[in-house]
Amino acid sequence: MSSYRALDHRALVRALAHPLRARILSALEQRTASPRELADELEAPLGNVSYHVRRLLDLELIRLVRETPRRGAIEHHYEATDAIRVTDQVWGARPGSRGGRWLPRRSRRSARR
Repeated sequence: MSSYRALDHRALVRALAHPLRARILSALEQRTASPRELADELEAPLGNVSYHVRRLLDLELIRLVRETPRRGAIEHHYEATDAIRVTDQVWGARPGSRGGRWLPRRSRRSARR
């Protein structure tokens, strides 16, 4: 894909920070796929993949390209919209960061000490 869209909304950056969601988006930038195909490819539960696909669709990072009848149901196939570029300013302002660096979360065990 040749066009880029800069993300300047913190909710979008948080959405892309989830590892499964990022893997789904990466796969859909390469090809069209259904949640079932993605679940098989990524070795993740279909329910989890479907949830994250819906979230990416709500954020308009992917789009529905076709519906295929399958065993009495409709299989939805998606693809990524535009390539995404996260601005440095927004990436540095995401939760859990300071000055563009990731901050490790403290575990409950270390928080009690």
